[in-house]
Amino acid sequence: MSNSIEELAKVMQAEIELGDALMEVMSQKRLSIVTIRSDQLLSLSHREEELLGPLQDLERERLHLCRQIVRENPGETTELSPGGVTIGEVLHHIPAPDAVRISTLARRLKTIVERILQVNEQNRVFMQRSLRFVQETLRLATDDHTRQLVDQRL
Repeated sequence: MSNSIEELAKVMQAEIELGDALMEVMSQKRLSIVTIRSDQLLSLSHREEELLGPLQDLERERLHLCRQIVRENPGETTELSPGGVTIGEVLHHIPAPDAVRISTLARRLKTIVERILQVNEQNRVFMQRSLRFVQETLRLATDDHTRQLVDQRL
């Protein structure tokens, strides 16, 4: 395995590991939304942000390595697509044993990304419902916003 291909495999493995950690945080975040634990939700949101930065850095590195591999290993087509090089394109430019390993990592990474998107969507829906619940509760407690909830007299 060439250096660039080996580096790509390491970056993809790191993305998978970070993705798993992000999934765990997002699942805990979902539980804290459902159980209305705002203190836990805040700390999990901070942890989520801490994981996203390195994940974005790894993704940039993965894209860079894909371009580099295609340039180093010209195949049938050496023209780079304007949107970046996909893993599928890389697989056509590397030896079969390397392609199997990279393909396996790509499938694992794709699965994790799909799960992250799904959990993120669920969390978004839960947050919207929680917001609506709070808004409705305040509306009921203030007689449709005609009364003040807090007495401001000193």
